[in-house]
Amino acid sequence: LYCRMEGRMAALALGVGVGVGLALVPLWVNARKRVRRFSGEPDHVYVWDGPLCVEELVAHVNVPTAGAIATFSGVTRNSFGGRTVTHLEYEAYTAMAEKKMREICADIREQWQVERIAIEHKLGGCPVGETSIIIAVSSAHRKEALAAVEYAINTLKATVPIWKKEFFEGDDPAIWKANSEFKGGGTEVDAGGRAVAAEEGR
Repeated sequence: LYCRMEGRMAALALGVGVGVGLALVPLWVNARKRVRRFSGEPDHVYVWDGPLCVEELVAHVNVPTAGAIATFSGVTRNSFGGRTVTHLEYEAYTAMAEKKMREICADIREQWQVERIAIEHKLGGCPVGETSIIIAVSSAHRKEALAAVEYAINTLKATVPIWKKEFFEGDDPAIWKANSEFKGGGTEVDAGGRAVAAEEGR
């Protein structure tokens, strides 16, 4: 179960005790100021509040056996629904998000012959034009890398618990946005607590 606590995401465990009833126990709040390191493993996943660099992920997946490297970068656009967007803020259940991202890597390896996979997603503020997600995949031939990158971004949007808050110019209230593909459930709300529609596309 996920909920927002004072503007941040948290995971909750449901516990029932004799004579106590239902208890909600917070398990997580956003991890901040993490230090990203490449472990040298073939699959690299990371969710953090530092800057994303496509060149670093490409360097990680670039191995002598690779003949192709495909990448995807998602960036903040400046408008939505006729309103001017100023910036986004991302929140995540970090441990679960990275677990789901590792599952995506495993799924990719079951379907395609790839060499290395790297996926990173940003937390915190993300101004217009800044990158919020990068995916890089290397393979011997381009077909596998291209297919794997498309699968990765589509599956990430459907299964990984990362949420964003969109901020607008003027008096328009900021709103939490859910991707229409996300299968985790839950209702997204604006700053005033009103339900809002899920977003189509990144």
